[in-house]
Amino acid sequence: SLFGKATVLRMLYIGAVMTAGSLCVYFFTMPMGLEYARTLTFITLISFQWFTVLSIRTRYMSVFTQFKPNRYLVSMLILVAVMLVGAVYFELIANLLRTIAVPPLHFVYAFLVGFLVVLFEEIRKFVSRRRIQREHVGQVEK
Repeated sequence: SLFGKATVLRMLYIGAVMTAGSLCVYFFTMPMGLEYARTLTFITLISFQWFTVLSIRTRYMSVFTQFKPNRYLVSMLILVAVMLVGAVYFELIANLLRTIAVPPLHFVYAFLVGFLVVLFEEIRKFVSRRRIQREHVGQVEK
């Protein structure tokens, strides 16, 4: 169901991963200036969203084994990436969002942090699959 117990718990733990990762990026980069910290945190939040969309497409199957390209999804991810670059490098938008231009390599750092949501979701899926297998074996033995 849309708001079943498992779904709500999943949303809460993914939200906790995003919050912890974003706060770590913010506090780690704060000595380099507020604008820099704000920009890297913004990029990290977008990357968390990006990877969340990819990783929660199925409840139990790994994103690494069940990834079927969806042209609409891929198109939207590309659009989000273009908008993110615009938010950082296009002066009018950057001024509105209070971001600053950062070296492209720093996008990689933010995306590596964002990838944590995939790792946590893959661990959850692995544990869920094992639990289902054990329950299935238990039912067969009865």
